[in-house]
Amino acid sequence: MDELAKKNLRSYGIFLGIIVFMAAVLIFSILETRGAWQKGLAAEMQSVLDTSSDGKYIVDKFVPVDSVMSTSSAVYSLLKVGTASKDKYYGIIVRVPSIVGPVPAVFVCSEHDLDNPVFIGYAGDFGKVSDMIEFKYSSGIMNYWQGMVPKIVRRAHVEQ
Repeated sequence: MDELAKKNLRSYGIFLGIIVFMAAVLIFSILETRGAWQKGLAAEMQSVLDTSSDGKYIVDKFVPVDSVMSTSSAVYSLLKVGTASKDKYYGIIVRVPSIVGPVPAVFVCSEHDLDNPVFIGYAGDFGKVSDMIEFKYSSGIMNYWQGMVPKIVRRAHVEQ
């Protein structure tokens, strides 16, 4: 091999090593922070449920979703205070478009009535624009997401 080929091979090898190292760091960080992401979403959902539904629900377990919607939504099983343990309820937090950009909306539905999810509220502290978000949402957008929520829950890996 001539000197130019060795130099190019060494340069490409170093470049490829850097790319592989960066990809490994990114993959490791994503896998390690997945639990914190799930806990953070559960805490946000619980705060919305506490303020909007008189504390009727307690967020229980994360339910994985087998869909492309898993990047924009999360499903949790809920415990309803004062009901039998065999009744299953689900809380869904999904990113919906609004007048100020995408915001996380919380929906609740029961296993027996999946097709009628209830919009509970928006998760997060929006400061000055919170009044605009709460009162200026489009009914068409909410109708669309109320139709999508049952599809998301049906794709979730719900324990039988």
